[in-house]
Amino acid sequence: MKVRLPQTSRFQQLRWKLTLTYTGVTIAALLTVEIILLSLFVIGLISLINSGYLPEQLIDAASTSYSPILRDYLAQTPPDQEGVAAWLEHVGFASSINIPLTFEATDEVFVVGRDGRLLAVKPPGLLGSASVNQPLDFTIIPGLAKPLQAALEGEEDIKQLYSLANPGDHVIITVPVRDTAHKQVLGALVAMGRYPTLFNLLGEVVPILAVSLLIFTLVAGIAGTLYGFLAARSPVNRLHQLADATLAWSQGDFMVTVDDPSRDELGQLRGQRPHRRSRGNC
Repeated sequence: MKVRLPQTSRFQQLRWKLTLTYTGVTIAALLTVEIILLSLFVIGLISLINSGYLPEQLIDAASTSYSPILRDYLAQTPPDQEGVAAWLEHVGFASSINIPLTFEATDEVFVVGRDGRLLAVKPPGLLGSASVNQPLDFTIIPGLAKPLQAALEGEEDIKQLYSLANPGDHVIITVPVRDTAHKQVLGALVAMGRYPTLFNLLGEVVPILAVSLLIFTLVAGIAGTLYGFLAARSPVNRLHQLADATLAWSQGDFMVTVDDPSRDELGQLRGQRPHRRSRGNC
């Protein structure tokens, strides 16, 4: 006599396979979405680096923060060189201007008067042999001449106020300092720094994204496992009914039917039973 296994002990392997299938599909779908979003993020960073948005935002922020202060020194006749030098010595340009994802923090800064004379420089050896209170050779630094000349001429187009050879090189930004009437240029503030590359930016944001996505994937995997375990319950219970009916038929009890109201392949077995064949039939 065949012994029927308890209902709770049958199809457990199948149920766990279905559960793991749900988990795998959930994680695979999530990873696909994450890869797509990461690709879009990288494309966005590349566009951001090549658009000039970062140095333009930096010039705008520096103009708002520093032009009013320098105006007081440069508006005097002659310009208050000692005041400019003292201010430049104590100001932390890189730490004071907080623009996310900008060039690498440096304090390579100098101030030029309206007549092109160097008024102050930080650090002292930044411009080599250039002397304070003497006309500055605009070609002393590659890429300096064009934006500095534009700043001293009162150029309004921010795109003309910075110079960048290639991402990863030094970017030079110039900030015109105008009088209170905003008509006359009194001088210019010049700052230099290392412009970010795609790898620099990814190095800053990828660790944060990686941890967030890892946590999100683990949570989604656990949720997928729980959902899969619950979702697998229905087909497994239906198979229990089919197994009970099949066992009964194998023991000659053809009154047992499969009670399944669904219309799928398992549901099509509803009400069907094998026909008892006569012993005379082959």
